[in-house]
Amino acid sequence: MKKIALFLGVLFASAGGLWAFKQPDLDKLLASKVCNNCDLTNAAMQNAELAGANMRGSNLSRANLMGADLTNADLTEVNYTQTYFENATWPNGEKCKKGSFGKCITLNLERISNQKNCKDCAMPYAWLEEAYLQGAFLKGSDFKGSNLHKAVLVNANLEEVNFTEANLTKANLTGAEINKINMNHVKLEDAIWINGEKCLAGSTGMCLTQAWFDLLSKKTCDGCVLIRIQKPALDLQSAKIKDSNFKGGAFPGTNFAKAELINSDFSGSDLTDSNFEGSKLKKTRFAKVKFGKTNFQHANLEEVRIEGASLAESNFTEANFQQAEITDSDLSKGIFTKVAFKDTDFSNSNLNLSVFEEVDFANVRLTGATWINGLKCLAGSQGFCITKNVQQTSGQKTCAKCSLPYANLSAINLEKVELAESYLYRANLSRSNLTGARLDNADLTQANLVNADLSFTSLEGADFSGALWPDGVVCAPGSKSRCLTETITKLFAEKKCKACSLPYANFSGTSLAWFNLNGSSLIGANLTKANLTGVFLENVNLTKANLEGATLVSADLTGASLEGANLKNADLSGATWTNGRVCRPGSLGECKLLGAPN
Repeated sequence: MKKIALFLGVLFASAGGLWAFKQPDLDKLLASKVCNNCDLTNAAMQNAELAGANMRGSNLSRANLMGADLTNADLTEVNYTQTYFENATWPNGEKCKKGSFGKCITLNLERISNQKNCKDCAMPYAWLEEAYLQGAFLKGSDFKGSNLHKAVLVNANLEEVNFTEANLTKANLTGAEINKINMNHVKLEDAIWINGEKCLAGSTGMCLTQAWFDLLSKKTCDGCVLIRIQKPALDLQSAKIKDSNFKGGAFPGTNFAKAELINSDFSGSDLTDSNFEGSKLKKTRFAKVKFGKTNFQHANLEEVRIEGASLAESNFTEANFQQAEITDSDLSKGIFTKVAFKDTDFSNSNLNLSVFEEVDFANVRLTGATWINGLKCLAGSQGFCITKNVQQTSGQKTCAKCSLPYANLSAINLEKVELAESYLYRANLSRSNLTGARLDNADLTQANLVNADLSFTSLEGADFSGALWPDGVVCAPGSKSRCLTETITKLFAEKKCKACSLPYANFSGTSLAWFNLNGSSLIGANLTKANLTGVFLENVNLTKANLEGATLVSADLTGASLEGANLKNADLSGATWTNGRVCRPGSLGECKLLGAPN
């Protein structure tokens, strides 16, 4: 042993004059444990305490680090050609075994070299130049800063491997599995990529093959494998990309307007603030993609697969979602105007505060989604969102001040339902029985009330702007307490409206004295306390109309239908009754015909 030590001492002493280290660099390292790009050639650092030291880019060739403590040291891009590491403690805590010359031989290194099987192994700064690792199973292992120059990794399992700042120049990765691999700052120039293509100049942190440069110059990419590419703000307008793999890429701010991205995969990519206006994305997958506030106007998302993606505040105006699957994704505050939904799946996605205009939700799957009002869509939500409020309304018939946007309450019995001050924007109440319901101050803008029964319903302060009235007429903006239509405007302007459609019109407390409404339909109209003095109501349909407390003095009701109408306290003095006979003075709540016995 003494002979070996003497030999090494002579060797270093004789070599010192030829390859001398810089004493200031060594002093700096030993004092502060920080020395980047230092010249430590031939330095004697046996048993040195260098735990946590930062020696990035330094030259340690032929240095003596036998027995040194390098725990957690940073040896990125360090040159340790012919360096002595025997019995040193490596950055991962392993001991360098006997024969560690020019590299640290650890149990993990021997395992990889001999068995080609080392799952979750810690191998930082390992020297594996020209290592033959074909078919090796290295899943989850750490090769941070390691040298794998010219290594053969054909068909190796490199899933979840950390290659941060490793040297893979001229390595062969043909057929390797690299799912969830960490390639930050890895050197890949002249390496053979997983699809057999060569990584060209500039391949740091990513493999830039000829296919990449063709994409930039020709804007075409058919069957390309360009994963982990990080190139922001590209102009790929009108590009044609088909059957290609762009997983794990970063293309923020890229212009994909009018591009064709067909049957490709961008999963795990960063596409923040990119532009997809007018693009075709048929059958393309975007799992766990960051989109951010993205423009998808006029885009074709037919059969697209988006899972766990961030799409908050995106604009989907006039986009096509036919058979699209957008699940577990954040679509909050999105704009969906005039979009085409057919067999679309939004299961478990967040649609809170999104705006839907001129859309048809037929067959859209919403189970588990967060609805625009923040409530969860329950099981069975297909074509509409079934929330707890919807269930409460249809089941208990009471949900005052409830949020019920787009609620499907069609064709059900909601007699005497309590919905005062509720939010029923675009709710579907068509064909429902709302007799005696309370809708005071409710928001029914753009709601569907076609063929609904609103007899004796309280509508005071309710907003019907843009709503479809029971007769199919659209209520004008500003329709508060009543549905404002051209017919009603004309009625008050001309004081006449023969054979007009005025179902469930709210004329409560209104003066219609001497108006001519002959032949009109006033089914279910609210005429409580209205001034109907001398009004012409010949052959008018007043079925289920509410005339309580109305003044019908001298009114003409010849041939009118009053089936189910409420005449409580109505003044019919001098009115012409349905049979053409005159009601005598004092006819209150009923017509007492002249000449008839008291």
